[in-house]
Formats: sequence, structure tokens, C-alpha cells
Amino acid sequence: MENSNQRLKSIEIRKDLTDQWKLHNVEEGIQYATLTDIIYQHWAGKTAKEYKKFKGLKKENLRDNMTNEELVLNMLAELSTTSITKSKNPQTLENNRVLFMRLLGGFVGLATLILLFFALF
Repeated sequence: MENSNQRLKSIEIRKDLTDQWKLHNVEEGIQYATLTDIIYQHWAGKTAKEYKKFKGLKKENLRDNMTNEELVLNMLAELSTTSITKSKNPQTLENNRVLFMRLLGGFVGLATLILLFFALF
């Protein structure tokens, strides 16, 4: 899949995630940013802001400047988060935060394996 197709798919996955957040009483803005940072920390080891700085971006959109590997990891993390939200039904920002911190912990190992796969092929 070329990068532009992956980017379109990532938009769809993000929309599904934010739709779930709305259904589970997470507010747009700072609450979305808080949960997004948890997701980024689990696949990239940095918050979204830190990752943007790491990539040398100022005002540019971070996702528009991701490699295929980064997009895949981010999509997998967001898709996993959507599934967790649907199955565990957290109803507050704090419930979501605690749940994601606990359940996405194993994601780091998976992300490492995926990166290794991309490096080998």
C-alpha cells in the first residue's frame, strides 16, 4: 500500500477511535490529546508533541510526515485502542487512561517486532 493510501486508512481508523471516545464520554481537545499521547508513548516511546519535535516538524501535520512503518504502527495502536474501548466500555477519561496504560503495555514488544520485520524485508 503506498503512503497516501495508508494515510487515508489512518484517517478512517482515527475517526473510528474518536467516535468511540465520544460514545465513552471523552471530550475533544485536551482529553483526546491525553489519550493520544498514551497511544504514541506505547508505539513510539514519546508523546505526539515529542515525536513531532523528534522529526523536526514545526507546524506540519505529524501523520502527513510519517513513514509507512510509522503509519502502520500508529494505525495498529489506534485500532487496538478502539477494540479495547469497545470491549471494556470505559466511561470516563480516567477509566480510559488507566485501561490503555494497562492494556497497551504489551504493544511495545509487538511494535518492535513489526519494525524488525520492516527492517528485514
